[in-house]
Amino acid sequence: MTRAGYEISSDEAASSQCSRLTLSAEGIKMGWSVEYMPEARLMPDAVMLPDGKIIVINGAGSGIAGYGNVKNQVGQSNADHPVMSPVLYDPSAPLGGRFSAGLPTSDIPRLYHSVASLTPNGSIMIAGSNPNLDRSNAKYATEYRVEWLMPPYMAMERPLYEGLPAFIEFGKTFTITSDCLGTAKRVRGRLFAHLGCCVLMLLSVSLIDLGFVTHGVHMNARLVFLSANISSDRKSLVVSGPVNSGIYPPGPAWLYLVIDGVPSAGKKVMVGNGQDPPVDEGAIEK
Repeated sequence: MTRAGYEISSDEAASSQCSRLTLSAEGIKMGWSVEYMPEARLMPDAVMLPDGKIIVINGAGSGIAGYGNVKNQVGQSNADHPVMSPVLYDPSAPLGGRFSAGLPTSDIPRLYHSVASLTPNGSIMIAGSNPNLDRSNAKYATEYRVEWLMPPYMAMERPLYEGLPAFIEFGKTFTITSDCLGTAKRVRGRLFAHLGCCVLMLLSVSLIDLGFVTHGVHMNARLVFLSANISSDRKSLVVSGPVNSGIYPPGPAWLYLVIDGVPSAGKKVMVGNGQDPPVDEGAIEK
């Protein structure tokens, strides 16, 4: 059913439905996987973490996005009932058990034009919200405060690594060193490591474009798990760069070493050779 915005109220409840599609031939054939968030929410921000999980944050529990064209506007805000608590989404968990709560809760409403982004050190920067004009006395005025969400791993001992080259070239390997590796074998681009007796640790090498965000869309954001092999001395990883630019486009990235869900701080690297793409002089002349 299609309805005009002016027929909707700022108090009309949001949906908790969350739909997911795997973009492969097999996944598209299977269709959408539908589940439900712990709280109904609209205008959320979804932030990828280095371990592949996603934090869903910000937004409202009722109304729609945009400015002043609904019933029961809050100043010019089309939405009401801010959702203050972030949730964690684990895409590898079974259907129905992918969402979990328990992350720190904010007391700052983040509605229309709010943003959130992963930072190089692994924290989440949260800012914005201006459903009403600047210098407004409305209930949800333009918000200038910035918050930092610290996932639990920020309080843990973080892995360290060295030796990242300035460039990661397509289809070529590079080596990083770390004292956190123990013994390991490669499994589907991740590393399962035995440290001591009967201790199984999961390692991954995550290449991330932090992207940029507005209107709930994280343009350019991308996470790729790189294939890697551990060296015979258990002190370094030989990591394979993306096969081609279809996997990761040329440009800047941040590389994280993740051990049991705890990421290192990210280090900046350039994917590709850093050269400008070829120019079609013939097309310019035309």
